[in-house]
Amino acid sequence: LLQRPQRPSQSRRSFALVTLPSSLDHIRQAVGHRFDIERALGQGGMGTVYLARDRQLDRPVALKVLPAAFTQQNDLRERFLRETRTAAAFSHPNIVPVFSIEDHGDVLAYAMGFVEGE
Repeated sequence: LLQRPQRPSQSRRSFALVTLPSSLDHIRQAVGHRFDIERALGQGGMGTVYLARDRQLDRPVALKVLPAAFTQQNDLRERFLRETRTAAAFSHPNIVPVFSIEDHGDVLAYAMGFVEGE
């Protein structure tokens, strides 16, 4: 759910609730042409990371998906994309490589190398 001001010029703002699609089924539908999502690996402030299989390259990847509510806010979209581009600019054995950006409107994600952990 996203709270969006109805009239920002008011000194006291009122909010309307807007429901955005964010279900795993919706994410699978958006990226399913390229990725098979297996399970969630973790969740943080800027999204959820899923274990997925890249169909084109036949390898496991970590797919970080921005929350649906954030995709509607340009500053958060840009922050997510900037994070992705910054990570993609590095090439080092201790930095996970970024493979692709997936932008499907209300589903914004990037695929990165999957490293098995504890």
